[in-house]
Amino acid sequence: MISHDPAEIRIPGFDILDWHSITHADRPLVDDHSAAVLQDAIVELTLLRSPAALGDGLADLHAMASLLAQINAWLPIAVATARSQRHSWAEIASQLEIAPATARRRHRDYLTSTCPDRALVDPPSS
Repeated sequence: MISHDPAEIRIPGFDILDWHSITHADRPLVDDHSAAVLQDAIVELTLLRSPAALGDGLADLHAMASLLAQINAWLPIAVATARSQRHSWAEIASQLEIAPATARRRHRDYLTSTCPDRALVDPPSS
């Protein structure tokens, strides 16, 4: 069985205690990797919901709209997780391609309702 616990993952030359130093793009990317993952997700969702419609344009549109709606439902959770890991509003906003104040305003209600640490919602300096 494959473990997804970061403490159990061993990568030569990588100190697991330094996992916050992992770098990634500071903005969303539209590339071949994203396209491949999304294409697989569209096919899989279509096969789960209406296998006979695989290749049908409306079935593809349904799958895409459903995945987009699911992502939009999960974004506040991802923002809350990023804030709980002490990522700044500027870093979060960069990933969402919006201003930090806009990110904070859009996600304040969710954070306020789910996060006991008020400093993560409206920190004095981030």
